[in-house]
Amino acid sequence: EAEGFEIVISDRTPSDAFIYLNHLKRDNNLTNSLEKFCEEWVKSYDVLVYLEPSDDFKITEDGVRASGKDYQNAIRDDFRVMIKNFEEKFDNKLNIIKANSSQIFDKELCVKLTNQITRGLHGQTRDHAMA
Repeated sequence: EAEGFEIVISDRTPSDAFIYLNHLKRDNNLTNSLEKFCEEWVKSYDVLVYLEPSDDFKITEDGVRASGKDYQNAIRDDFRVMIKNFEEKFDNKLNIIKANSSQIFDKELCVKLTNQITRGLHGQTRDHAMA
């Protein structure tokens, strides 16, 4: 659906499906195939923003999201491993910006993150440090 647009912003990637499926049943044909697909797909992004969950903000128990802390931590850890694997596999050539979710709720930090993303879109920086 995004083909033909100059900029597409999404809060989900195919990697999300991989993480959740892999968490349920690791190392099977489906998750192995999806992992390879994600590795190829991620190369199509100009900028990938990894938003690390902050302890400052709790998931609202809305009956949809899993709110158990152990599960949340396991999923967070799986995402961390995936990002680290992307960095290693692609020799830090992907434009991955790591941020903390609390940054989006602080005006000054959000502006800084937005500027970092904008620079990344224009190829001006490949900042891999936690913002």
